[in-house]
Amino acid sequence: MNKLIWSGVILGGLLATCFGFGALDADAAEAGFAASSATPVPLVMLLLTGGLASCLAGLLGLSGLMAWIPGLDQNAEALARPE
Repeated sequence: MNKLIWSGVILGGLLATCFGFGALDADAAEAGFAASSATPVPLVMLLLTGGLASCLAGLLGLSGLMAWIPGLDQNAEALARPE
């Protein structure tokens, strides 16, 4: 279940990044590579950087490096209990 959540985070990041690149390409095609654009630059940058940061967080989560967040490490309880 945990891997499914992190995979969803990665897919959401890829989707946001694709929207950012799509807005960037659409603006360049409409403006003929001119200085004016239909989509605000901060929105495009937010989509690109937020999407890539989300992908990075998802990859770190899949690799197990996000276990420092409380509640994300279910194995810590199992390791703490002696059998």
